[in-house]
Amino acid sequence: EALDALGAAVSGAGRLREAHQIAQQRLPLLARIPRHEPYATVEVMDAYLMASAHAVGAGDLRAALADPAQGEEDQRGAYPYLGTRQVLALALAGRFDEALRRADAAWAEWQRNGLPPMRWVAPQAYAAALVHGLRGDERHAIWRQRALDIAGVPDSPFLSAIAAFADARLALHHGPGAGAGQLVSRAVADLPEPWYATYAYAAGAELAVAAGLPEAADLLRRAVAAGAENDFVAATLARAHARLTGDPAGFLDAAGRFERIGA
Repeated sequence: EALDALGAAVSGAGRLREAHQIAQQRLPLLARIPRHEPYATVEVMDAYLMASAHAVGAGDLRAALADPAQGEEDQRGAYPYLGTRQVLALALAGRFDEALRRADAAWAEWQRNGLPPMRWVAPQAYAAALVHGLRGDERHAIWRQRALDIAGVPDSPFLSAIAAFADARLALHHGPGAGAGQLVSRAVADLPEPWYATYAYAAGAELAVAAGLPEAADLLRRAVAAGAENDFVAATLARAHARLTGDPAGFLDAAGRFERIGA
């Protein structure tokens, strides 16, 4: 619990790499937890969930997609949404089919359980919407609504950053339109969720470049700190800078960065 609280405080301060390291330190300690105690399931599942979330926050997709929970069959049964924690990481890694399989399985389980609000699952549902959107699939809208349903409240702060990221990323993918400026403003705002806010900012900055907005260069300069804390974001910003300058070497650098983290 102490490491959990420390990780939350550190990530809230924007120190995402340090929060990732702290979350990883929790995993070896799970062997000491007596599985027959009632609190064990919650502690074990929270450790796995936070390890994955903080890994995504630092852009360490390989760590986010590792499965240290293998062998935790009893805990998986008690917490059936465990596999959902990796949907966003799978989407970022380009493993779209697997991301959607995980999301569909979690949605079916959620329905069987009576549709309880589960705010931490909601961003993962939005990741499924992102995948469908990148594919030009009409299920994009369905999964956006499911994310809202799972969050349990409209305008959930747990969705603001991931939604801003996904919407900016889709606009970049399909071509920035007349609403690009509004999407950029939303993505580079002061968003409350530290794990996903840097993703939103980077996607917004790159969309500003692609849309030819006058503030694009300034947004890239201001994003340096975000890139220092997240490898995926650093790769995105490298690609955005290459777009801005038209530098082929910059595109190759960005591609290499993505490849090194498994994206």
